Amino acid sequence: IENTLYGVPSSLLRASSYFATMLENTDTGGTSEGTTDAHPIRLDLITTFEMDSLLTLLDARLMDDPPLFTIDQWSAALHLATMWHFDAIRKYAIQQIESQYADQSPLDRIALACKCQVGQWLHPAYLALCNRAEPLTVEEGEKLGYPRLMAICRLRESRYTGSSTFGRQRCGSCIYCYNGYGVEKCSHPITNPPVLQVSAIAGQVEFAVPFEV
Repeated sequence: IENTLYGVPSSLLRASSYFATMLENTDTGGTSEGTTDAHPIRLDLITTFEMDSLLTLLDARLMDDPPLFTIDQWSAALHLATMWHFDAIRKYAIQQIESQYADQSPLDRIALACKCQVGQWLHPAYLALCNRAEPLTVEEGEKLGYPRLMAICRLRESRYTGSSTFGRQRCGSCIYCYNGYGVEKCSHPITNPPVLQVSAIAGQVEFAVPFEV
């Protein structure tokens, strides 16, 4: 990896179904890849930072306390654990990110969820973007991508204009609303838009953009 040779005990690698299958092939007379320093398992498109993060986490599973990782280290370890099917490590990393970095920005959480296939993180992050008062920025739109951005903007707009999500809303402060005519005659902007719930998000954002890996 990036011209660095790692010596990893096979017992650690067997926690991954990906590497367990590879090692099983060598045990039964298949490829010699990974059996000696002269025949290493070549891993492209990953970095030593990612590998170091994963190996630290593999070692730390024998300890009582989690490693003192930054969010970047947890993300790197989760990425490789997902890619190589270290299922127990993946589950542990997800739990630690949720408990230690609950305040991670919605955009960063969406990006990590898509990269590492953590579906349960998507709807809460979408919900935070839909319900916040500040408009989405150009930079945020670029990160979301056009179809997902349009889906979120459509949901945000529905809070103020009324839509099939809520039905027609009323402003609550004009003479029509005061006399009980609200929905039928009120045409004023909504001053206190309803807060979207997860049920309003489900199926609408992913419908625009399928879950990305």
